[in-house]
Amino acid sequence: MSEALGSSGISASHTFGVDLAVVRIADVHPHEHPDPSRVDRLRRRLVDEATLRDPIMVARTPEMEGLLLLDGTNRRAALDAMRVPHVLAQIVDYEDQRCVSLLTWSHLVDMDADALLRDIGAVPGLTVRQVPQDQADVELERAGRPVAIHHDGKSWVVQSERREPLGIELTRLVALWEPRMQREARDQESIGEKLSEVRSRPGGHDWPLITFPRINRQQVVRLAARGTPIPAGITRHVIRCGRALRVNVPISLLDSPGPPAETQRAFEAHLARLNPRRYLEQTVLFDS
Repeated sequence: MSEALGSSGISASHTFGVDLAVVRIADVHPHEHPDPSRVDRLRRRLVDEATLRDPIMVARTPEMEGLLLLDGTNRRAALDAMRVPHVLAQIVDYEDQRCVSLLTWSHLVDMDADALLRDIGAVPGLTVRQVPQDQADVELERAGRPVAIHHDGKSWVVQSERREPLGIELTRLVALWEPRMQREARDQESIGEKLSEVRSRPGGHDWPLITFPRINRQQVVRLAARGTPIPAGITRHVIRCGRALRVNVPISLLDSPGPPAETQRAFEAHLARLNPRRYLEQTVLFDS
């Protein structure tokens, strides 16, 4: 049931095609900031339920020590705030692009577009320039364009003069709209098609859309290794080789002061009492 993963001696339970391991929280390195409001809600729920429902998602990569955190930043932060030393993690191969896809979220912002542009333009070192909407994606990918704003058939790119590290630059920008935004997936459709799709939904809104340049895997690893994370809700790791959910590990098991190997054995006893079911079809989760 168990197999060692890599040179660190971490042992994982391999069942139904997923690798699950109890690891030290200190060994898991995030590439994005946690969301303080969500962390606080999660912490209260973890205390009330005394259970971690879902494992965090991590990857092993030769470019850094420890484990790269792909998904579960708020869960990790909530457990850390509770001084719980261990966390349950699903381990994937970050180099396997058939298993892990790296996409980029967009932000739909509940703000007046003119007010948003004024707020961005007032930040020292930033300028805003209008561009044709069908050229916005190309402009965004050029160096010095950290974000683009789209609304009502118009687009603007933001030019940065400071050349700050990516994490610092994006953090000060996203702080302008973070409390009033929701994440939006954008796949192959054009910006205009995405805006039309958002407006056509039940309860749809004519809000500005903010897009980011693509972030690659090497950048994600560097952000985590250097401790210079970006805001939450920009990178989007899609796990195509199966995601473990509702493992429902007792917090008391993760709070054990013993070594991870000892806690792993206790976890395997917990896992043996479960009856996993693997869904082969795409699933829409409405209580996420």
